[in-house]
Amino acid sequence: MIQGSPYNVLDFGADPTGASDSTAAFQALAAATTEKAGVAIYIPPGKYYVSDTISFTRMWFFSIFADDAMILPDPSANRSEEHT
Repeated sequence: MIQGSPYNVLDFGADPTGASDSTAAFQALAAATTEKAGVAIYIPPGKYYVSDTISFTRMWFFSIFADDAMILPDPSANRSEEHT
């Protein structure tokens, strides 16, 4: 059962435009929900780039609502130099 208001990734500083890396925001959200039961996580529409693994640990009965959101690898993390 979900309890309380959903945790919104934007409240943790995520960038829905995809212009900057949102890894720290997702990690902060994961830390804030550790050892909580009945957690709802909301990811508003947008593109979110992440450059590292996000682990949601020790959560019970949680739901993630991703309303037309895309979570993608950070393009700068895999960028190779152009050869001319």
